Amino acid sequence: MHYNRSQTANKGYSVSEQTLKEAGIYSKLTLRLIPSLAVIMGGRFSHWEIENQNKLKHTNDQKSDKTFTGYAGLVFDIDNNHSLYGSYSSLYRPQTEVDKAGNLLKPRQGQQFEIGIKGSYFGDRLTTRLSAYQLEDKNAAASPANDPKANYRVAIGKRKMRGIEAEIIGEITPEWNISAGYSYLQSHITKASTKRDDGIFLLMPKHSFNLFSTYALTPEWIVGGGINAVSHFKSVAGIQAKGYATVDLMARYQINDKFSAQLNLNNAFNRHYYTRVGSANTFNIPGEERNVSATFRYRF
Repeated sequence: MHYNRSQTANKGYSVSEQTLKEAGIYSKLTLRLIPSLAVIMGGRFSHWEIENQNKLKHTNDQKSDKTFTGYAGLVFDIDNNHSLYGSYSSLYRPQTEVDKAGNLLKPRQGQQFEIGIKGSYFGDRLTTRLSAYQLEDKNAAASPANDPKANYRVAIGKRKMRGIEAEIIGEITPEWNISAGYSYLQSHITKASTKRDDGIFLLMPKHSFNLFSTYALTPEWIVGGGINAVSHFKSVAGIQAKGYATVDLMARYQINDKFSAQLNLNNAFNRHYYTRVGSANTFNIPGEERNVSATFRYRF
C-alpha cells in the first residue's frame, strides 16, 4: 500500500509532504468446536516506512518499523436468525499527520473489546446489531482544541472510550428500505499529553441517532427522508452547544435503465446548529443551512 499526502503552510507551520509505504501478511483461522460455536483467530505482520519531507526547511525525516496485530473472536449461533459474538483486536497504525513543528506523530496504538448480538431476517435482506465496546488507545491525531482549523495535529495522549451501538439496515418490504442507528459514547483521557487534551472529547455528544428510509412508489419513483440528531456538547472553554435534529428529504426518478435524476433537500426545516464550539467569540462553526442539490447519473 502506498499513501501520499501534503500539508500547506499555516500560522508558522512549514510546508511538508508525507509518503507512507506499507506491506503486510495476514492469516485467519476459524474452528468449529461444535456446529453452533465458531472460534476465530487471526493476525497481521506489517512492515511500514514513512518519509516526511519539509520543503521549506529542506529536511527529510524517515521512520520504519515492523509490527504484529492480532484478532480473536467467538461467534455462537442461537438459532438460524440470531448470533452472539465477542471479539478482541489490537491496533497499531502509523500516522502521516505532523505536529506544529512539522514532525511526524507517533503511531497510534491500542486495543478494542466488543460483545454483541446480531440478527438476520428475510434471507439476510434485513440485519440488526446491538453491541457494547471498549476502546483504549494512545497517540490518536486530532485537531488542536484551541484551533480546529489548524493544518497540524496533536496526539491526544491515552484515552478510553466505552459505548453502546444499535443498528438496523435493510429491507422491511421489497419496496421499503431502512437504515437506523443509535450510539451512546462515554469517553475520557486517562493520561493527557497536553493541557487541553480533554477538548476533543468535550466536543463529542454522548447520544447520537440517525434514521433514513426510502420507499418505491413505483418502479421509477423512489422517495425518502431521514433524521440526524445529537445531544448537547461543550468546548474546553465551557461553551455549550445545544442538541439538535435535522431532517433531510429526497426523491429519485429512474428515467430509463441507464439514466436517473435525484433531488435532495438537506436540513429541510432550516435548523440552526453548531457542529463545533470554542470560546465566546472564536472557533464556533455552524452547520449547513437548508440547501437543495440535484444529481443526474448515467450508468454505462
